[in-house]
Amino acid sequence: MAFNAYYYDSHIDCKFCKKHFTTYKVRPNRYKVMEEHSDFMPVYEGLNPMLYEVAVCPHCGYAYHKSMTRTYGPFMQLIEELYIKELQKPMNYCGERTIDEAIISFKLAYLVCRASMEEALIMANFALKIAWLYRLKNDVESETRYLLAARDFFSKSFAVNQEASERIQYLYAELSLRLGDIPEAKKSFSRLITDQRVSAKYRKFSKNRWENYRYDEQPPSIEMNIEESPRL
Repeated sequence: MAFNAYYYDSHIDCKFCKKHFTTYKVRPNRYKVMEEHSDFMPVYEGLNPMLYEVAVCPHCGYAYHKSMTRTYGPFMQLIEELYIKELQKPMNYCGERTIDEAIISFKLAYLVCRASMEEALIMANFALKIAWLYRLKNDVESETRYLLAARDFFSKSFAVNQEASERIQYLYAELSLRLGDIPEAKKSFSRLITDQRVSAKYRKFSKNRWENYRYDEQPPSIEMNIEESPRL
C-alpha cells in the first residue's frame, strides 16, 4: 500500500464480531490546536482528527471509541439485541471522512452506548462532540438538540475525581448559557466562582466566561426545545 502523508492505518480487531479491519487516523503532524471554544471544542489548523475518533467495523457495524467501558460479556448481548440487529446494513467509514460521515460514526457510537447503558458522563461527551460537529456545519438546530442532550447527561453524571467533577459543573453552566437558559447559567457559574473548594483554574474559567457574557456578548437567540433526547 502506498504511503499516505495525511493518514495512517489503525489496525483493529472488532470487539463484537472479532474480525480484523483497518481505519484511518490523522497523522499527528497534520493538525494543530489553534484555540478552544468556551465549551472546550478544539479549533484545528489542518485536518480535524475528531472526524476519525470513532472506529466503525465495516463487517458488523459495531462502533467503538476508546472512552467506552461496557464492551464485554452481558453488555455485548445487549448491544446485539438493541443495536446490531437493528442495523439495516453496515457501512464502510474506514477511509477519508466528511463531517457528515463523522457525525454518523459518532451517532452509531452513541447508540451503542445507549444499548449498553454506558455511564451518563460518557453519553454526555458523545452528545457534546456530535454538537461540535454540527457546529462545524453551521447547523444550529441540530447542534442545539445535542447540546441539550449533553447538558442533561452532565446533570446526571457523577465523578469522584475532583478535576472531572469541576469540568462537569463548568460544562453544565456553559451549555446552559449557550442554550439561553440564563437563570440556570448564572446560578451554576456563581456556584463555581464562590465555592472555595473549586480549583483556581475552574473559578477563573467561570468568572471569565460569565463576565465575557455580561459585557461582550448578546444573549443567545437559540430557542429551547426539551421534548426528547436526540435520535439517529
